[in-house]
Amino acid sequence: MLPGSGPIGYPAAMSDSPSIAVCPVDQRAGALRTLHAGLSPDQQAGLVHALQATHQHDEEAFAGLFLASTPEGITGATWAQLTTGSTAVIWPPDLSNPASLGLMTALAEFLSARQVALAQFLVSPGTEISQELLQAGQFKKLAK
Repeated sequence: MLPGSGPIGYPAAMSDSPSIAVCPVDQRAGALRTLHAGLSPDQQAGLVHALQATHQHDEEAFAGLFLASTPEGITGATWAQLTTGSTAVIWPPDLSNPASLGLMTALAEFLSARQVALAQFLVSPGTEISQELLQAGQFKKLAK
């Protein structure tokens, strides 16, 4: 566990540090908006609607959606979408977010528990994921 972060689902040791948890259904839209904060508000709303409609009756599709939150609200999010063949697609957290290391640790624990052998990160062209972030989740970069 990283300093200042609590186990998944528990508050962090310091009151101003975000807690990391699996995203509850009632906070899913906010977590997805936070995750896709680079999009315009209209695009964010459309994406949330499309994702929820697509997986409306499949709660397992969102089992890997994690959020970082404080009493003031959601501060970060990340999502591991499980795919066939012991693989997953990763929507990484905002790389500049202080909670990103804790979110990556939560992802790693989730993927390990689900015996995922290969995870592909979805990032914008030209975006480089930091080695520190990869190491927080014990991920190894295989290709660019």
